[in-house]
Amino acid sequence: MAFAWELTDGKKTQHRLGDVDAPSTLSITRKDAEAVLAGELSLAVAFMQGKCKVVGEMEPVLDLLAAPGDVVPTALRSLVELAG
Repeated sequence: MAFAWELTDGKKTQHRLGDVDAPSTLSITRKDAEAVLAGELSLAVAFMQGKCKVVGEMEPVLDLLAAPGDVVPTALRSLVELAG
């Protein structure tokens, strides 16, 4: 399953499920995603520790890491809920 969201001016504008052609792909384990949601781990720290893998362009990833505090948890919560 793929989950994608787009950021426009630091705000999540839409998300899609299914096969996604995205400029960047982030991979994170469910355990680490739940740690981000619980506030025990920031996505930026996960990225620096290699817990969040990136394939593709870095600019969208840097935009995500600089997004307001609620963007990443909202998107990850959606992903964790969809994954069951």
